[in-house]
Amino acid sequence: MTRILLLFLLSSTVALAQHPMGKLSGRIVDDLGDPLPGANVIIEGTRLGASADDDGNYFVIGIPAGTYDVTASFVGFEHHTVEAIQISSGYTTEQSFELGMTNYFEIFGPCLDCWGYEPLISTDPFASRRISGEEIEHMPIGR
Repeated sequence: MTRILLLFLLSSTVALAQHPMGKLSGRIVDDLGDPLPGANVIIEGTRLGASADDDGNYFVIGIPAGTYDVTASFVGFEHHTVEAIQISSGYTTEQSFELGMTNYFEIFGPCLDCWGYEPLISTDPFASRRISGEEIEHMPIGR
């Protein structure tokens, strides 16, 4: 039994050693240097990422050692990608981002159409109006 336990502990240690992990941290700010709370950082090619805190700081842990492209984004701001960031086992790599605002029309398009409708039947409890049977027949309501 002791041998099995020892074998299990050694095999799990070897398994952990085969997948060295590192950490990425930094700060995300706008072009004025103000923090962007809630901005996102994505490690391209993985499912890893993080959101910035109230001061714009972020960190991603458990990144397998290697070289990655990292993208920062925030609604209303341009995405920024830094290529070939080296993540080393047991170390923290620092990478900060400065995001510039995007053009409003690039987000929503050149034209916004707004439509408003008047209700077919008044819901005002004090309004009253006599409606004929012919008007009811021609109302555009489902039958």
